[in-house]
Amino acid sequence: MAMTKMHLLWFCAFSPHAGFGLDGWAGPETGTGYDWTQPALWQDMALALERAKFDLLVLGDSLAVPGTYQGRMDAYLRYAEHAPFHDPSPLVAMLAAATRRIGLALTLSTTFYPPFLLARLLTTLDHLSRGRIAWNVVTS
Repeated sequence: MAMTKMHLLWFCAFSPHAGFGLDGWAGPETGTGYDWTQPALWQDMALALERAKFDLLVLGDSLAVPGTYQGRMDAYLRYAEHAPFHDPSPLVAMLAAATRRIGLALTLSTTFYPPFLLARLLTTLDHLSRGRIAWNVVTS
């Protein structure tokens, strides 16, 4: 009888309160002292996922501020909801240095990255991570 292998991935964004579950992990009520803008949260999260045998950590990204609430961006900007997103590329390099096995995927838009720069960035990250980089392709 053939065994079925299950793969686990964790999806989040390099952003505060982006709706991907970091509120509970890094919120002030947890007493962790984590700051979403600092590497410690992300490195500890990646190491915990690696210990839990996750296969992939996917970093979502968005280059736009939504305007769906009342057709305006005001509330999103005022309360930092779904904005700002930091560039996931430097974070992936730090996560690659802190981990050994887990795959690391980053979202990069073909609309805003020229092909040469995109290929150069992904190749560099792939070398730095010893072949653990994946690209979440979006067109924005």
